[in-house]
Amino acid sequence: MTLKSFIGALVSLLIPGAGHLLYGRVVYAFFWLLVSLVTGGIANLICAAHVLYIGWAPRRLTGA
Repeated sequence: MTLKSFIGALVSLLIPGAGHLLYGRVVYAFFWLLVSLVTGGIANLICAAHVLYIGWAPRRLTGA
């Protein structure tokens, strides 16, 4: 976990999708914002976990 993914997860708890914008994933940001409007606070937790995964996945896949 990096500081960027941690901050992104915290921001996503308040505004779903905002943490995805830190990684340049506009489609994910828009998707999570729409999902949060429909489901409420549950989507915020899942969105934050997804940001943490995005922060971890590129290093795992590329070996960097």
